[in-house]
Amino acid sequence: VEFVFNGKGAGPMSHSSSVGEGSDAEYTLVLNRYQEFLNGEETVCIDRDLGICRINGVDYFAAKNAMLI
Repeated sequence: VEFVFNGKGAGPMSHSSSVGEGSDAEYTLVLNRYQEFLNGEETVCIDRDLGICRINGVDYFAAKNAMLI
């Protein structure tokens, strides 16, 4: 299984640590694109910016996007 995530930071991040110590910092992301591949085949693709919602080869936003063109 392979996952692909694209996003950007959603606000300030704060954390502190010392050299040689672990960190438990938290990061908040706005997820714009999520893709999941299983055995080399795409099983899920959701892209907020491009209006894509494709699951197991079925594009659930195709009809909506066709009306907007």
